[in-house]
Amino acid sequence: MNNYYKTIAAIAMFSVVSFCVGYVFGNNNTKHYQAACILSDCCHNMVDNIGVEAEEIYYDYIDNLDCYPDVTITREEIERYGWSY
Repeated sequence: MNNYYKTIAAIAMFSVVSFCVGYVFGNNNTKHYQAACILSDCCHNMVDNIGVEAEEIYYDYIDNLDCYPDVTITREEIERYGWSY
């Protein structure tokens, strides 16, 4: 269980860094900002729902991008963005 909390903490830290980087470069590159925001929302949801499989929450977010009305980023772009760190 201790590794689980470390994983959640790492995801939360990634979320903050992603959001900050996306915000700084948001004016120049909207897709990076969108990816950072979506991943940040996903991580917050993971932290709020400890006990639910993290991969399940992740795929719920990136498989349902049509729920975000102004998003122009695709699932493939989010997956590439996430692995760039």
